[in-house]
Amino acid sequence: MQKRIGALLAYLNVFVQNGVYLLYTPLLLSFLGKSQYGLFQLTSQTVNTLTILMMGFAGAYVRFYWVAKNKTQRDVNLLNGVYITFFGFISIVAVFAGYVMANNTHLLYSDSFSKNETLIAYKLMIIMALNVAVGFLSSVFNSFIIANEKFIFQQIRVLLSILLQPIIVFCLLHFGYGVVAISLVQLTINIGLLLLSARYAIGTLEMKFEFGRDQYALLKGIITFSGFILINQIVDLVNNNFPGMIVGKYLTASDVAIYAVVIQIRALFFQLSLALSNIFVPQVNQLVLNQDDKSLTKLMVSVGRIQLTILLLALGGFVVLGESFIKFWAGQGFEIAYWMIIVMVIPVLIPLSQNIGLEIQRAKNLHKIRSVSLGALAVFNVIITVLCVQKYGVFGSVIGYVISILIGNGLIMNIYNHFFVGIDMNVYWKRVSPVLITPLIPIGVGLLLRLLLNIDNVVMFMVVGFIYMITFLIIWFKCVADNQEKKAIKTIVFKMMLKIKKIA
Repeated sequence: MQKRIGALLAYLNVFVQNGVYLLYTPLLLSFLGKSQYGLFQLTSQTVNTLTILMMGFAGAYVRFYWVAKNKTQRDVNLLNGVYITFFGFISIVAVFAGYVMANNTHLLYSDSFSKNETLIAYKLMIIMALNVAVGFLSSVFNSFIIANEKFIFQQIRVLLSILLQPIIVFCLLHFGYGVVAISLVQLTINIGLLLLSARYAIGTLEMKFEFGRDQYALLKGIITFSGFILINQIVDLVNNNFPGMIVGKYLTASDVAIYAVVIQIRALFFQLSLALSNIFVPQVNQLVLNQDDKSLTKLMVSVGRIQLTILLLALGGFVVLGESFIKFWAGQGFEIAYWMIIVMVIPVLIPLSQNIGLEIQRAKNLHKIRSVSLGALAVFNVIITVLCVQKYGVFGSVIGYVISILIGNGLIMNIYNHFFVGIDMNVYWKRVSPVLITPLIPIGVGLLLRLLLNIDNVVMFMVVGFIYMITFLIIWFKCVADNQEKKAIKTIVFKMMLKIKKIA
C-alpha cells in the first residue's frame, strides 16, 4: 500500500510541481525581469554547493538503518544519535560558510554585475545559507521516515511545500517585494516542514536518539562508506552548478537565465526518474542483505522499463512541442535553450533509467569505482566547459557535460554493473532496449502536425500534444509492453471503470 500510493503521489507531485512551475517561472520573469531572475538562480546554484558538507551521510542512512535494525533497537537509536549530532554541526558550518561567500560576491561573479546586483546577491546568500542549514536538519528525520517506508506522509509533505511557496510568493510580488522576499519565503516554509517531519518521526514513528562510546566505531564506518557518496555529490554539484557559475563568470546575467531555464527543464527528467526509484531503496537494501542478485536484476529491469518509457514520452513531447513551449513559457530570447535541452537530455536517459543500479552499488558497498571514475570526468567537464563557453557562448556549457555522461554514466557504469556488481546487464538491455523504439513514430507524427498546423496558441499546443501522447501510448501498449505491464494497465483501467460506474 505504501509503495503503490507513494509512487502515485510521487508522480502526482512531479506533475503538480511542474504544472505550478509552468506558471511560477514566467511570473518570476515578469515581475523580476530576466537579469534579476538570472541573479536569483545563479546565487542559488552557488550556495547549493554547500550541500557537499553532508559528506554523503544522507545517502548512507537507509543502508545503515537496515543493518542496525537487523541487530537491536539500541543500534538504530545510536545511528540516529550520530546523524543528529553530525547534521547539527554541519548546519552551523553551512551558515558560517554562507557568510564568507556572501562577503566575497565580487570575486565570484562577473564584473558586469552592477553594485545593486552584488548587494542583492549578498542578502540572498545569507538567507540561502540558512535554508541549507535547515535542510541539513530536515534530512535526519526525512531519512528515518523513508527508511520506515512511510512514503505517503513524505509525498504529502512534498506536495504541501510545492503548493505553499508560489501562493505566498505571488502575494509578495504583487505588493512589490523582490527576490530577497522569495528567499525568505523558502526559508520560512522549510522551517515549518522541518518541524512537521520532526514531529512525525519522533511522535508517530517513535524515533529515538542515544549517545555513547559505541558511536565512534559507527561514525567511522559511516564516514568510510559515505566518503565515496560525497564524491558522487560533488560530481553532481559540479555537473549541475559549475557550468552556470562559469557562464556567470564569462558571460552575462541574461546568458545565466538561459542556462537556468535549461537546467530547470532538464530537472523534470531527473524528477520523473527519481520519483519511482526512491520508492524502492529500502527494498534494494533488503534484497542485498538476502544476497538475491537474481531478484535485484529483475527489479532493475522492471523499474528501468517503466522509467525509460516515461522519460521517452517526455523527451519526445519536448522534441515536438519544445520550441513552442519555451516561447509560451519563458518568452523571447530563449530559443537556443531548445537545442541545449535536447542535447543534454538524450545521454542522460541511460543513467536515469538505471538509478536502481546506483542504489544496488551503495547497498553492496561497491560504489567506490563509480565515485572515482565520475569524479575524474567531472574535472574534465569543468575544463571543457570553460574552454567551450568562451568559444561558443552559452551553448558551449553543455558540451563537457554530454561527453562526461556518455563515457562515465553510460559506458563505464554498464560494464562495472555487469562484471563487478552482479547485475546481468545483458538481460537488462535485452529487456529494456525495445522501449527505445517507442517514440520514433509518435515524434514523426508530431513533427508533421507541427509543420501542417500553426501552433501559436495553447489550444493547438494541447491538441498536438494529446495526439502525440495517444500515439505514443498505443504503440507502447501494442508493440513494446510485456504481459506483466499490459496486465497492470488493464487492472488499473478496470478499477477506474468500476469507480466511474459507481459514481454514475
